[in-house]
Amino acid sequence: MKIARGHESLNTVAREDTLRSRLREATAPAHDALDASMGDLDLSTRADYVRFLEIQLNARIGVEEWCRQHCSADLVPPPQTSLVLQDLARLDAARAAEPVMFDLPSCSEPLGVCWVVAGSSMGNRAMAADLRRRTHGDWPMHFLGNTDLPAYFKTLRPLIERSYSESRTRSAIAAAEAVFAAFRQSWAMQMPELAS
Repeated sequence: MKIARGHESLNTVAREDTLRSRLREATAPAHDALDASMGDLDLSTRADYVRFLEIQLNARIGVEEWCRQHCSADLVPPPQTSLVLQDLARLDAARAAEPVMFDLPSCSEPLGVCWVVAGSSMGNRAMAADLRRRTHGDWPMHFLGNTDLPAYFKTLRPLIERSYSESRTRSAIAAAEAVFAAFRQSWAMQMPELAS
């Protein structure tokens, strides 16, 4: 299912009824669980920074491929996997990826996927600032320091600050939850001692 901007008549509504607010409320438990899991990593150490990057890489490969196949050209989020690979290469940690399977029904609402991907940029900026301070800029940050996703999020906001039908909203929520699940699965692959 592909979406192009402006192809559907939507009503601007009170902020609490927007797709963005519904997504945020519905996925809060999954988001909090993922944040807590990532909190087990000390990114100022090389080993954990490599783990973090591999978690990102293995989760994002499938998500990005799904977006390329199911989003309209102007809705596809900027790809980040090549940036992660650059950072891993700089750390002499490049190895074969182990992508998490990410396969939503073709009728799934892409805005849910795009919202999670775009929203991740806010956490990335905070982590980048913290890491620069703690590592004195020694770690490569092509991924965390990239500005494409924040810019993309600005273009996405008009689409998610509106209301949709309940069925389309539920589809977006299910798609967003699937993205969080993919990241959680990728984390479990890298942290089996904590995932068990």
